[in-house]
Amino acid sequence: MDANVSIAGQWITKELVVIRYLEGDWISLFFALYSTLVVEIHAVYVTLFLWNRDLLTTYCCSTHLVSEIISYCLKRYLKHDRPIDAPGGGTGFLEGKYGMPSQHCHCFAYLGTMILLLVYHYYRSATTKRWRAFCLVSVIIGVAIQIAARVYLNYHTLTQCFSGVALGLFNATLFYLAGLVLLRYFADSLCDLALLKVLNFRKDLSTLTHVKPITKAEKAARRMREALKQHRS
Repeated sequence: MDANVSIAGQWITKELVVIRYLEGDWISLFFALYSTLVVEIHAVYVTLFLWNRDLLTTYCCSTHLVSEIISYCLKRYLKHDRPIDAPGGGTGFLEGKYGMPSQHCHCFAYLGTMILLLVYHYYRSATTKRWRAFCLVSVIIGVAIQIAARVYLNYHTLTQCFSGVALGLFNATLFYLAGLVLLRYFADSLCDLALLKVLNFRKDLSTLTHVKPITKAEKAARRMREALKQHRS
């Protein structure tokens, strides 16, 4: 190449995932790896979109992305510093990155809240008490581990983590209620669009046989069986 020819730009390396943990500390290694699950969650969303092809799943995935953008903008508006002795702070990979709210905690809280709203409300008639209880315990444990990870690794303070959880819970509830209205009045017309017909889109998963809503007779029979079990005990 001619030495007189100027180079317009240079190649820049951008790491999508960077983890820091204490050498020899298996707890910090576990927490660091656990924190990377926020990346896998988005891969799961893409898989659900391609596999389910329903408006409800698409809406939940899309609103989560919107909520992430809100969290991102809010963090840069508040400009709340990370912990003073955060790893890499000032000179490393956390330089110039703010901490309020924690987007990792926000991500887990949003996903967990949306899952609970779906199984406890939207698909309640198609789920069992054990399954709903399993989802509840899993969400609580998942969010708690994420909070512990961010604090243990000193990436965030407790306040920053709880603010992320609060934002995720609030946004998920708000978007869920709005989604109920949108699906009620616009789902049929959207599913009639030519492109969505080609993709075989449906309103939700209630049309599938394995999540078919339980009839009133089946509900009554289930209540009768539960009453008999309690009476025998």
